[in-house]
Amino acid sequence: MSWLSRDRLPEHLTTFRLLLGPVLLASSFFGEHPRFFLFALLAGLLSDIFDGILARRFGVATDALRAYDSRADLVFWLCVLATTWVVRPAEVAEHAGPITAVLGAEGASHATSLLRFGRMASAHALLSKAYAVSLFTGLAALLCFGLTGGWLATAVNLGIAANVDCVLILLLPSWQRDIPSCWHAWRVRRGLPIRRNPLFHG
Repeated sequence: MSWLSRDRLPEHLTTFRLLLGPVLLASSFFGEHPRFFLFALLAGLLSDIFDGILARRFGVATDALRAYDSRADLVFWLCVLATTWVVRPAEVAEHAGPITAVLGAEGASHATSLLRFGRMASAHALLSKAYAVSLFTGLAALLCFGLTGGWLATAVNLGIAANVDCVLILLLPSWQRDIPSCWHAWRVRRGLPIRRNPLFHG
């Protein structure tokens, strides 16, 4: 498969997001750049949405590619959080408790997957997708405009809920990708059919 092949586009979008995180973090040490920060966050979110959609459309949504997508997500959003800490240290310190709770929930879900299956979770559940959107709005509001309030609270609450959902999905007997929710995982464990959205879960 050629590097310029259409089928490699999902992988390139994921790699773009993986590299964008460190670039965003590096830029934070040279002052505040709200327009660039907002552009980078939006570009990261859109690449996260479309890499999966295109991978399924082109028939290249392999386990390896979806796992790579999950790792890129983790690196990108951790870099966004670190950037926010550099640019808005007082605001981050003020909300250290809720932010730590979300990081703890993230750590618990990844640790559960690694301990059970030896690989990172890659369920790409519906709650996780809502969480990604809320991370964009919450961190964009804080990083670019110094705003917290409901934007950040929504991201925190959805982050905890999404990771609880992920841990429940990981009760499956074997590693699986693209499971829409813990309810769908429960049906899989019982040998019942599940319906996946063709746009988001193949």
